[in-house]
Amino acid sequence: MSDKVAGEGGFIPTCQDAFDNLTEATQKYKNELEDMTKTAEVNLTDVKNGVDNLSDSFEKLIENNSELTDRMYDEMKAISSLRAEVRALAEEYREVYEAAKVAAESTHDFVQDQETQAA
Repeated sequence: MSDKVAGEGGFIPTCQDAFDNLTEATQKYKNELEDMTKTAEVNLTDVKNGVDNLSDSFEKLIENNSELTDRMYDEMKAISSLRAEVRALAEEYREVYEAAKVAAESTHDFVQDQETQAA
C-alpha cells in the first residue's frame, strides 16, 4: 500500500511531478510575459487597467445611450401628441373659417337683395 502512495509511480511522486511541471510551466509563462512586456515596452498591468477603464466607460456609455433613447421616445410621444392637438385645432379653425365664409356670403347676398329691392 505504501508503494502505491509513496513508491515509484505512486500517488505522491506523481503529484509531486505534476506540481513540479505546473511550477515550471508557471515560471515559463511569467518569463515569457516579462519578455513580451520588455519587447513591446508595454506594462501589462497598465493594459489591464486600461481595459478595465475602457470597459467601465463602455458600460457608462451604454447606460447613457439607454437613457437618451428612452428620453427620445418620450419626446417623440410628446411631439406626436402635440401634432395631433395642432391638427385638431387646425380642423376647428377650418370649420370656423368655413362658417365665417358662409356668414359673410349670406350677409353679402342679403345686402345685395336689400339694395336691389330698394332701387
